[in-house]
Amino acid sequence: MIALIAITETGATPKLLKRGMPKIMKAANEAAGILWHKKILSKHFTVKGGQEYGYAKRTKGYKARKRKQKRTIAPLVFSGQSKMFALGVRDVRAVSTKGTVRLHGTKFNMKNPFSKVDMKREVTATSERDRQMMADEMNKTIEREVKKVKTTRKRKLV
Repeated sequence: MIALIAITETGATPKLLKRGMPKIMKAANEAAGILWHKKILSKHFTVKGGQEYGYAKRTKGYKARKRKQKRTIAPLVFSGQSKMFALGVRDVRAVSTKGTVRLHGTKFNMKNPFSKVDMKREVTATSERDRQMMADEMNKTIEREVKKVKTTRKRKLV
């Protein structure tokens, strides 16, 4: 006598998760990038953010010129154009291994060779609290995506 045995896997089983994990990690990396752009990036353009992220000291001449011409003391802002571009366009690209946020403010890539100021490093700096916020967001997204896995896999053994 030959018996037919059927095995049915439902939900987030290891085999089904293995197949869906790259898609889940892509969603988690994208969520972390969106969080960084929405909540963390705007802190970089504040005096408090400049202190938190340890920006290089600006010269007295630069500070005076900025205060006189632009009437602002906010870091990373002179004309406001780069801030507008960086905060305005959200360009988050994610794959299963990493997430990237592209900033379209071209001034961040310019570096005076005689200055200690590295605006690119300053605008992308993160604190321990920021990294924890992004990790928590990734964990929430992973949990939410794993719950969505409702595929069923059936195998017949003879």
